[in-house]
Amino acid sequence: LGPAQTVLSEPWHLSYPNVFKIDGQWYMIPESGAAEVVNLYVATSFPSSWTRVRTILSGVHAYDVTHLHHDGLWWFFATVSTVAAGSSCDDLFIYHTDDPIYGELQPHAANPVVSDITSARPAGAFLKVGQRILRPSQDSRAYYGFGLLFNEVVKLTPTEYEERPLRRILPGGADGHSWKGVH
Repeated sequence: LGPAQTVLSEPWHLSYPNVFKIDGQWYMIPESGAAEVVNLYVATSFPSSWTRVRTILSGVHAYDVTHLHHDGLWWFFATVSTVAAGSSCDDLFIYHTDDPIYGELQPHAANPVVSDITSARPAGAFLKVGQRILRPSQDSRAYYGFGLLFNEVVKLTPTEYEERPLRRILPGGADGHSWKGVH
């Protein structure tokens, strides 16, 4: 693989690169909540070179945007802080579109769909297990990244959202590790 290298640089903090492929082309949405934008990038030379396609959301502190393609729509999950100095772990918002590259994102009718510091913030890509959809989330009750929770998405439509917790993993488990955080 070679040494680590910077593949994208902006004048603001970038993290949590949500990378996905559509029709043979690689796209990425890095977390840039502090800049109040959600930008979509396309790989001009995967994985080392990226170009901004467009800003898909602006004026919003959205953190850890995670995509899901389900029932013909593209869903984008993120925790959103409604005030500049507010928590980035409390409220999960969902947006959807039929065209993730050029379509306008529509907010979910029930936003925020989850308001809970123990399960709102995304913790990685969705997992599909058979017909089940699992959403990893962070348990940030003690501090950012304290624990990990797997949630099953039970209902997802433009007007309804329901999930149920399946398994929580917290630091200091019975296996003898003295982890400070799981995520």
